[in-house]
Amino acid sequence: APYPNHFADLVVSGRSVTEGPDVVPIESIKRMQCPGSGIARIGPPNAMQQSARRPLDGAGSWTHQNADAANTLCSSDTMVRGPLKMLWFRDTDLVMPSRHTRGPAPLVDNGLMFAEGINALRATNIYNGRTVWELPLEGILLPYHMGESSIGAAWTGGNFCTGGDRVYIHTRETCLSLDMKTGHKMAEWRPPSRPDGKPGKWG
Repeated sequence: APYPNHFADLVVSGRSVTEGPDVVPIESIKRMQCPGSGIARIGPPNAMQQSARRPLDGAGSWTHQNADAANTLCSSDTMVRGPLKMLWFRDTDLVMPSRHTRGPAPLVDNGLMFAEGINALRATNIYNGRTVWELPLEGILLPYHMGESSIGAAWTGGNFCTGGDRVYIHTRETCLSLDMKTGHKMAEWRPPSRPDGKPGKWG
């Protein structure tokens, strides 16, 4: 099949409907499926076989502003080797803060890239560029966009991270816990009060 590696959220075959699943080479299907999320449904309607692609062994993640909770600034990926090539490209319609004020870095976990714009958090499939979900958060990065500092998140740290199957993002007043795959809010917390009784703030 003349299609790129790792790009398909769903693989189907018209021939397999009439001739059975054996007509489709299994390795061709696996090659095209998105790792960790790509589904294949092959065969006739009354006996269709479904398979899911496992995540790639050795694929790294970037779960915090500085790579991980230990601020190592080092990827755990063991797969990437040169020469590198572009996998996909799309013009973004997510309005980003000025690069000079250094907003939080995008995060990558479980095959998704989480990018924060001025007014939203977006999850994108890293293998094909498809927007998986987007959560409106009006003005969430406006301070980074309007600020005069050239240090930005390098000094303040990021305001979101991933952990397990969740994305955590604080909006200064609250911390939201989101389902990583859907963006649905699972929980919301306010910061504890300071020792002097005044309202706390998320770091």
